[in-house]
Amino acid sequence: MMHEVYDVIIVGGGPAGLAAAIYARRAGKSALVLEKNGFGGQIAWSPRVENYPGVGAISGAELSDRMFSQALELGAEAELTEVTGLSAENGVWTVESTDGSYRGKTVILATGAKHRKLGIEREDE
Repeated sequence: MMHEVYDVIIVGGGPAGLAAAIYARRAGKSALVLEKNGFGGQIAWSPRVENYPGVGAISGAELSDRMFSQALELGAEAELTEVTGLSAENGVWTVESTDGSYRGKTVILATGAKHRKLGIEREDE
């Protein structure tokens, strides 16, 4: 269900963005997560994650899948799109994307990290 104005729009679908969506929904707020590359963020590429409280050793892919599923089960909405602009007018934010625009009372930027190469010899081997 698309909202005319969301309570919370979260830019970034990694662990922080998904956690924000989960907490927003638990507080009874409408939440939309916008992600450009794939939900779960960099952690999805980790073969083994052992530092999440309450979760034993787990693959990053499984952990991110669980977080995404929990957000959706709680009623968060999610769109795979690239955010291209952000503006505010009269207390309402407009988030522009490659697929259209979304309006929200609050915007959380959870854009995360980007994998970077070190630039050393034989790094790609």
